[in-house]
Amino acid sequence: MQVDGLLPYLKENQSEIIRKIREGKYKPNPVRRVEIPKEEKGEARKLGIPTVSSYCTPPNDVLECCLQFL
Repeated sequence: MQVDGLLPYLKENQSEIIRKIREGKYKPNPVRRVEIPKEEKGEARKLGIPTVSSYCTPPNDVLECCLQFL
């Protein structure tokens, strides 16, 4: 999901996300792992790319608060 798509997604799924947070059942998507090459021959560095929604999910209680204003 692109950052631009987060607000429409949250508006559409607001009640379901809040319910899962309150029940302790919300699981954010896992971080995407990619390897980027190092300058040294044949070596790679692992890089984690989080999803947009993982920045605003538990234990961050701000998400539930923000969803109340959508």
